[in-house]
Amino acid sequence: MKESRFEEKSWEDGISWDARAKKRVQELGMTVIDVPKSEIEKARKLSRPSWDIWLKRTGADGKQALDLALKALGR
Repeated sequence: MKESRFEEKSWEDGISWDARAKKRVQELGMTVIDVPKSEIEKARKLSRPSWDIWLKRTGADGKQALDLALKALGR
């Protein structure tokens, strides 16, 4: 996997796609807003009770999925 750079290439492709999509929607008249990190953190704190409910329902599998997602996002 490391030799093929599969994971890094996937992230690079995702970032490139995101940039193209933002540019295209702006060309079509949509306003793109970069949300301040403080607002993102505020939203995370407000959504935390929902995560806790979801984790109770999904057990160990849900915990593993959340941990993997957070790791992939660098959190």
